[in-house]
Amino acid sequence: MSFLVSQILNRFQLNVFDTQRGRAKRATRVRRDADKKPAKHKVIYKPVYARCLCSEQAAECVPFLTAPEVKETLCICYYDIYTRTAWPCYSEKNWRSEWCSHCNFDGYCSAAITDQYNLSHTPSEPCICNGFTSHCLATRNETFGSMWTNSLKPKEWYPYVTTPPPSEPPPITEPAAEVTEDPTYLEAMGFEGVTDDIAKAGIAQENTLFIMANLSDEVKTKLSYGKQEFIQQCSFNGRQCNVESYVDFKIHIDPVFGNCYKFNADVTHKRSTTRAGPMYGLSLVVYVDVDDYLPTTKAAGVRVAVHPQEEYPFPDTFGYNAPTGLQSSFGIRLKKIERLPQPYGDCIREGKTEDYIYRDYVYTLEGCYRSCFQHTLIEKCGCGDPRFPVPVGQQHCRVDDGFASNSLSELPSLIDLTRPSSLTLRFIGSCLQNATREVGGLHGHFTSHCVCQQPCT
Repeated sequence: MSFLVSQILNRFQLNVFDTQRGRAKRATRVRRDADKKPAKHKVIYKPVYARCLCSEQAAECVPFLTAPEVKETLCICYYDIYTRTAWPCYSEKNWRSEWCSHCNFDGYCSAAITDQYNLSHTPSEPCICNGFTSHCLATRNETFGSMWTNSLKPKEWYPYVTTPPPSEPPPITEPAAEVTEDPTYLEAMGFEGVTDDIAKAGIAQENTLFIMANLSDEVKTKLSYGKQEFIQQCSFNGRQCNVESYVDFKIHIDPVFGNCYKFNADVTHKRSTTRAGPMYGLSLVVYVDVDDYLPTTKAAGVRVAVHPQEEYPFPDTFGYNAPTGLQSSFGIRLKKIERLPQPYGDCIREGKTEDYIYRDYVYTLEGCYRSCFQHTLIEKCGCGDPRFPVPVGQQHCRVDDGFASNSLSELPSLIDLTRPSSLTLRFIGSCLQNATREVGGLHGHFTSHCVCQQPCT
């Protein structure tokens, strides 16, 4: 799975970099460790020196614990004084002294002031900046520490690295020969011939959804934010919430947004308020780590959806965006509609059948259309869309096997299933793409063949 994800994201980044070369620098993204435990602590960064090995091909440097030799390359690292963690590190020559308009308590500063007038008329603080990240570091006119001194020696290094850095630099070796990628494999991933960056991001997101759909719920949970890590502060009806309680917040794994947390989800412990206004509603302060986003993410923020307790939430269709850096407020008003069945109308009191894929939730019109859409794709391709649940006994379409065929005889007999087959990928992609185009998408003309009626209540 990690091989597939890295292939998709690497190909996406390389394609975007090729089209933007000369007008933007390539951004790198380090994946989250699935076993990383959420930690709550104040993060205060300061710049420190380290002995490093820097490569011309990579922006980041590899730090070492030993003191540098005379005239040896030094780098400056972001150093967390609470966890005593140093990462990332960049060559000293890539840092520059600047004046920043605002520096937070955590040591991060806003972009440097470049206009001479603003520099003279705006309160500023000394900082250092580099060309690879958007965060400058406050210096506060202090002398930088060094990693080879006992006072700053880290108890742990960057948590995505499984072993501590070596005490000595590795020997210099000849650069490895350039590895050429299979063009049919790139074509199978969908990037071949695509030049638009937005289209590339959509393709990469779609491929990632296929991979994530086949992971267990336990692994999916670890790959996203934990409850205590995500929800920093909470109050309802003027009183503090219990974030750690299962009663107040229940996890919901969404195929698109990952870990979501439902407030007031327990029907046996309903929360209610009798007064209107933001003071008496649900107020949250959430942590959004933009630096940890995938390169395919188009915007930073959170998704908010309001739904009845017994209904399945559809945040991708009925949700609202709350961007970072702003205070978002949502006012809601309950409107309850009760329809009359035959002979006055065609609503149904209980519409959930064996074909309804959201088995643990009550019937809704949106759920009915998605169930019909999923059954249509399974009938045509032999596997389901990874965005939706599948009926009992069925599987989601994968990118690493030939399961997307009603009959494996439709595929050539010699397919190496030990690595993603480009032929299989093309078959899966073309089948789903053609089937989706044929039915007109999730809310396309296929709905005329679905028996989906409005619920009476």
